[in-house]
Amino acid sequence: MILGPAAKAEVVQADAWLDASGLPLPGAPMGILLSAQAARAPEAPAFTISGSTWSYRQMDRAANRLARALDGAGVSQGDCVVIALPNCALFAQAVYAVWKL
Repeated sequence: MILGPAAKAEVVQADAWLDASGLPLPGAPMGILLSAQAARAPEAPAFTISGSTWSYRQMDRAANRLARALDGAGVSQGDCVVIALPNCALFAQAVYAVWKL
């Protein structure tokens, strides 16, 4: 995969929140914390809603797709985002995606 300048800057920003072993530093944003957990334990359960369990890998991938879609729609860090969904997997993905912006 070839990263453009914006994506490279995002990787550098994320790496700034991790120590040499890949663990998040104190004060790291939630998006960084969850992505780091997905890297450490991808198959571990992230959450269970309505009898459906999602792994950190599944959650991270779904949130990445939604974050890219939000970014493509012009949503960026610092914007107010309203998430009007019932308590479901999509709600959790949407919150995680917004934290990744």
